[in-house]
Parts: sequence; C-alpha cells; structure tokens
Amino acid sequence: MTDDELRALLEATATETRRHFDAAAEKTQRHFDGAVEETRRHFDVAVEAMQGDVQTLAESLAGLGQKIDSRFAGVKREFEETRALIKLSYSQLDRRIEALEHGHG
Repeated sequence: MTDDELRALLEATATETRRHFDAAAEKTQRHFDGAVEETRRHFDVAVEAMQGDVQTLAESLAGLGQKIDSRFAGVKREFEETRALIKLSYSQLDRRIEALEHGHG
C-alpha cells in the first residue's frame, strides 16, 4: 500500500469514526434531553401534589387555631365567672365574720 492509499484509508477511517461518534453523541443528547423533560414533568406533578397537601394542611391549621381560640375564650370566661363567685363567697364570709366579731365583741 502506498503512502497516498494509506493516507486516504486513514482519512476515510477518521471520517467514518467521526460520523459514528457524532451520531452516538446526538443519540445520547436526545436521550438526555428526553430524560430531563420526563424528570421535569414528574417533578412538576410532585410539586403540584405537595402544593395541594400544603394548602390542606394550612386550612386544617387555621381551623385548629379557631377551635383553640374559641376554647380559650370559653375557659377564660369560666375562669372569670369562678373568680367572681369566689369574690362573692369571700365577701359574704367576711360579712359573717364581722357580724360575729361585732355581735360577740
């Protein structure tokens, strides 16, 4: 084989190798792009589902907060009523003691 024939064979081999490499690189890029797009779709679906879960949780917490506020108001009212009754009882007890002290004094 002559130098020119060898050179032509090497160039043809290099060209063919480049074509195969380019085709493989393009196929890999298409596969990668498809995988990225599919992953993005799955991610978007997961985020959308989580947004719904977060919304439901926020609504539940708001309802729970309202129940706590309502219960706290009821407990506060009961405490104030109990304190008023205790004050009344102490006031009546104080008058009885004074009456006893003045009556026996």
